[in-house]
Amino acid sequence: EVYKREIGLPFFCETNPNVHTKETMKLLADANCTLLQFGFQSANEEVRRTVLHRRETNARIRELITEAKRLGMFVCIDHIANLPGEVQEHLDEAIALYHELRPNWVNLGYLQYYPEAEIIDIAIARKAIFEEDLHDIYSGEFQSSFRLLSKSHIGDYYRTMPMRLFLAFKIGINPNAFVYKILNNKIIARILSPLASWFIYASRILLAYTDKRDFLVRHHVIRNIYVMINLLKEKFFKNA
Repeated sequence: EVYKREIGLPFFCETNPNVHTKETMKLLADANCTLLQFGFQSANEEVRRTVLHRRETNARIRELITEAKRLGMFVCIDHIANLPGEVQEHLDEAIALYHELRPNWVNLGYLQYYPEAEIIDIAIARKAIFEEDLHDIYSGEFQSSFRLLSKSHIGDYYRTMPMRLFLAFKIGINPNAFVYKILNNKIIARILSPLASWFIYASRILLAYTDKRDFLVRHHVIRNIYVMINLLKEKFFKNA
């Protein structure tokens, strides 16, 4: 109430689903929270529990997304692909869940391994990575952008995951539709692979400029443009 009365500006909240109830969601909406971001990371409860040590259920996810949308908030879901032990059925489960719930955005990233992280041991045990990968992980050579395809041993299905998710949650195309079968083609997957990261960024920016609630990405765009302009000035006009 104090924030709403004395400040009242729209704000963004990145949060854990386990701390919320319908009542707390209503308080956020009343305080002018326009963008709510949940870190679910996987649509499979067992993967969340055994790999990420997260206890929220899919029933809880359904309740929170439904309530946030009802209250008029922009709902963004964090999802990590390529988790240890993940199989195609888990990805299909995610596509089906997000098609059902239709969040405003699914923030897809590919798992990156960092030195000393517990998930490295889990990944080796599940044969997602191997002992010979450890040198590259510790030297940093295994890393790529969070939005780029991971350098670990992933299959063709991941190459079109950004498009599959977008078709499901944003366009609303049923996961059993023929277009998904086209994306299963290995040649199509290899052609689209270089476009995956560009697709994630471009579609996200387009959405931000067509939905006024999504102010955070617009802020990032403006900030990055400002930084690039100043870097160019520094590089080419420093002595002018």
